[in-house]
Amino acid sequence: MLVALVFAMLVTGVIIVGTIGLLMWAAQKWASYWLALAIGIICVGYFCYSIVQLAVFCSADPVWVPNPDSPEGGTYRFNCDSAGGIVDRLYIYIVGPMIVVALIWLTARFGRQKASA
Repeated sequence: MLVALVFAMLVTGVIIVGTIGLLMWAAQKWASYWLALAIGIICVGYFCYSIVQLAVFCSADPVWVPNPDSPEGGTYRFNCDSAGGIVDRLYIYIVGPMIVVALIWLTARFGRQKASA
């Protein structure tokens, strides 16, 4: 099941990078080179920001959740430790950085096209 989840996340990452690449190509073809470069830089910044934001959220202090049935009166819950936490960790450490590296490569490729032309 974990392999299927990782595969689905990687496919989603490829679709995201492909869509951004298509958007950059269209911007360069019909608008300007600088717009295509700006799209790439903004997307790299956004994905870096989302990785950092999620890492900060996952490393936050645990939250006290009251539970009247518990003899202690409640329990502490950590962020990103539930079933969905594996998705967060996969995004922080595997899929997110792969998307950022692919977008940096794509943006640099568009930048080199202008420099060589």
